[in-house]
Amino acid sequence: MKASVAGEPHWHENLSGTRTSVAREPQWHESLGGTRASVAGEPRWQESLSGTRASVAGEPQWHESLGGTRASVARESQWHESLSVRRASVA
Repeated sequence: MKASVAGEPHWHENLSGTRTSVAREPQWHESLGGTRASVAGEPRWQESLSGTRASVAGEPQWHESLGGTRASVARESQWHESLSVRRASVA
């Protein structure tokens, strides 16, 4: 389950774990066999999903590999995901 609002990176996802995000504030927590945490205004995070993720300060850009791929562009609710299926959203 994923939801995205154009212009605002709101989303919620459940992949046998949970993820939440607040628009303009990269707050999130995730549990997918690992853990991840971020503080609003500071895209700090920790991850252990035998995959990779990168984030740029001030911009919620990231890339992830969880048997698939995911990409997000800062300030735009664009994303692509491949986790058995593919989805795309454009702001």
